[in-house]
Amino acid sequence: MKHGLSMEIVDTHNQQPNRNRRESKYYWDEIYTLVSAGGFTEVETPYDPQWAFGGRSGVPLVYANVLEKDGSAQNYLKRLNGYGIERIVGVHYMPGMFFSGTSPHSNGAVSLDAYFGAMEYFGRGAVDYVADLSGSYVTMSATPKIGEIEKAYGENYESGAEDVLKGTAAAVERLASYARSKGVRFCLKNEFYGLLRGDKIIDFVKALNEKVYLDIDTAEYKISGCCPVRVIREHPDLIGVVHYSDTSFVDDQECYRQMNPEFPAVKASKVYRDLGDGTIHFPKVEAALKDIGFTGHVIVSARDSYDVSRSILRARYYINSKLPE
Repeated sequence: MKHGLSMEIVDTHNQQPNRNRRESKYYWDEIYTLVSAGGFTEVETPYDPQWAFGGRSGVPLVYANVLEKDGSAQNYLKRLNGYGIERIVGVHYMPGMFFSGTSPHSNGAVSLDAYFGAMEYFGRGAVDYVADLSGSYVTMSATPKIGEIEKAYGENYESGAEDVLKGTAAAVERLASYARSKGVRFCLKNEFYGLLRGDKIIDFVKALNEKVYLDIDTAEYKISGCCPVRVIREHPDLIGVVHYSDTSFVDDQECYRQMNPEFPAVKASKVYRDLGDGTIHFPKVEAALKDIGFTGHVIVSARDSYDVSRSILRARYYINSKLPE
């Protein structure tokens, strides 16, 4: 089974030493060489709309920035080929930034209509990007963080969450239809801090009027108390992409409700680990995928080390030693 690498190995969201280097083209050019040296020839990239507004076109995380630097998706892919990377197989689209500040008390400054409008606008851009790269899928973070929704709606959280899910279903159906017309598979990722955490996403996807697939992210499922191996075996027809992400985190204090749940305020802990450093039994996950005849993409998501080159090597060593062909 071929394993690709998620470029979310580069953390562009949290402040770190020398973070400004990550906002420059030369940094990403060097990362491609490290990814290739680590034996990964297929990658998934984040599709993060914040970089459409940041004024740093060297960060290749939205289509506009790629066009600015390379002129076309095909030229960008040719440049990656020169580093030894054969394909961008898909993107992880994150529209959550458009929910920030949404509140029924904001006097219309930010609204759910604006959130879903932006979600669809940039979602279509993500689909176009993948299609032009001859990629396979877009996987979208399904909902905003529960903590953000609670902050926006306060005591009206339950009705607010219902409105968010209703609007999400309609927007996802339209995006999935557009993706299908472009030959791209549309998937949903259910982070442990979202409204569709754990098993909840399965009924949500089944109720949609368009075919939408599951992103089986092993850490997100496990933290939510849901066994990824069970989901793989019980719902093989729904699987669109699989992410191998590791964790040893046990959320026994409702950290999923925090504003920044990846860095829990009540525990001196990072949620995610590099491959093999957590408690997920990946040989069992891989065996389940082989048993159901899965032929899609398996993407390694290593998000622990601030030393990206070290995380790449850790991932490759684990694959070679624990998940041999």
